[in-house]
Amino acid sequence: MESKLAGGREFKSRRGHFMINMEVLKKFKPQIVTFVISKGNDGKISGMVADWISQVSHDPPLFMVALKKKGYTQNLIRESKEFIIAVANKDLEKAIGIFGYVSGKNVDKFEKTGLKLIDSKKINVPSLKDATMNLECKLEKEVDAGDHYIFIGKVLNGNYDDNKKFLVNLGWKGKIRVFEEI
Repeated sequence: MESKLAGGREFKSRRGHFMINMEVLKKFKPQIVTFVISKGNDGKISGMVADWISQVSHDPPLFMVALKKKGYTQNLIRESKEFIIAVANKDLEKAIGIFGYVSGKNVDKFEKTGLKLIDSKKINVPSLKDATMNLECKLEKEVDAGDHYIFIGKVLNGNYDDNKKFLVNLGWKGKIRVFEEI
């Protein structure tokens, strides 16, 4: 079963689910680039890059992050019930490839990239030292959402560096991912 959207884009049904042409979804930019960091019960720290974050409540202050189901960081969030959302800037761009495409299960991404961690004030998961913003989150809820899990965290503390900007993902230009600070 197929139907057309304005502009000729197609929806395709597969196993009862409607799938939109991925080119349409790729246009949903810019997205703020964030690192999500957590710590396992064994003390191992890992993180990943996540584009899909959003504030979902003012009172209480809640943020959500969507993580792929096959990722390692989500297991650490489940163990510790805590995570950091760290907003990237141009200084952290060089680490996006490692944090976005290499599993932290067998690789220390912080050692490999040289990114530094600092103690957080309200949770046991460390914050990213050079981030524009760090949000210290306590896990409130996990939601199964297709090929991702959504983790909703209550923000217990945050810090912001007025001298740094936000790095946003503008999408792909050919085979190169384009980033810009705002």
